[in-house]
Amino acid sequence: MIRFESVSKSLSGHEVLKDVSLEIGRGGVHTILGPTGSGKTVMLRHIVRLLDADEGRVTFDGADICGFSGRELERYRSRFGYLFQSGALIAWMNVADNVALPLREKTRMGAAEIAGKVAETLELVGLSGCEGKMPDELSGGMRKRAGLARALITKPEVLLLDEPTSGLDPVMSRKIDDVVKSLCGALGGTVVMVTHDLISAFSLSDRISMICEGSIIFGGDVASFRASADERIVEFIESQVPKS
Repeated sequence: MIRFESVSKSLSGHEVLKDVSLEIGRGGVHTILGPTGSGKTVMLRHIVRLLDADEGRVTFDGADICGFSGRELERYRSRFGYLFQSGALIAWMNVADNVALPLREKTRMGAAEIAGKVAETLELVGLSGCEGKMPDELSGGMRKRAGLARALITKPEVLLLDEPTSGLDPVMSRKIDDVVKSLCGALGGTVVMVTHDLISAFSLSDRISMICEGSIIFGGDVASFRASADERIVEFIESQVPKS
């Protein structure tokens, strides 16, 4: 479905992605692992053309997305939901208005129908009754869940998750994992998650890719990743799950 074909990208004179090739199939959870600054988020932004490759190309179902513009690009992006690392809630809007925003911008639904969709989606992420709260009244975990609700409100074909547990304590991180897991089971579709949180990756992933210093160094299932003898992978795993 999504293919990176020899993609390279430099930002501020630094080569962030180096000849990256990767295929993400339809369905399930594909996790891109890597340490901070390895290029994970940059890959995610290429998928929805928030960034364009300097070299190589990204395709979706065989179509080169770099050729999309105007309404074609808008239609393409409408197939995705995107949870930004910070949650990216609009500070002057309450939770209901933040979650409703994609429906107001992209559909012709009436106010009553939108309100019903918002209530339904907030219930999915465990935020029923929080419609009137402002972002600064929410905990970090609640902001992530509100951002997730906004990403889900249009029932996207592909859900992109950028570090969904970053900045959260271990208990709240596992609650976010549980929400994502239940949503994957209930809604199906395809999830692409970038993270450095191994507990999330091992719990949620059908397939893992690992990027290190801008290059893909692994692709396979969770068991193969955990069994890898690559020193970089061993070090990454042991940094979070030390051997007893």
